[in-house]
Amino acid sequence: MPKPGYFDYQRAMPTLWGKADYVTHLERGVVWVGTPSHGGLMVGKAVARKRLSPEAQEVGELCGSWLCYEEDCAYAVPLYENPQWALMCQFVVPPTVAQLEDVLKNWHPDYYERHTGRHVPDGESYIRRSNVLYTHTEGV
Repeated sequence: MPKPGYFDYQRAMPTLWGKADYVTHLERGVVWVGTPSHGGLMVGKAVARKRLSPEAQEVGELCGSWLCYEEDCAYAVPLYENPQWALMCQFVVPPTVAQLEDVLKNWHPDYYERHTGRHVPDGESYIRRSNVLYTHTEGV
């Protein structure tokens, strides 16, 4: 049995990004995790089927019985559909809907378009601008 305050890394929750050094339970089947190098939101597949659109489920990366949404960009997908989760995550200031939309337009424009029905012009999406630039410079 570990000493009080001792973190037992051998028993830590496995995640897509390695073993978690902290886990925040937002609700049953929904956790925010951090590892020494990365982290994000993990949603159990059963919860995802009930609480996330098929488009949002496609964005998640499978890790065992969890769909994982990394902390830099993909996290915005499930939080956009379930904004109450943002209030429970370990953000200094929870993101607003407008901030989540900005992340989605930049990094997950296909999801944003399918989910909202609103078009994202290439010039308003970092990932699309990058893909256009790469396509035009390929082989140069």
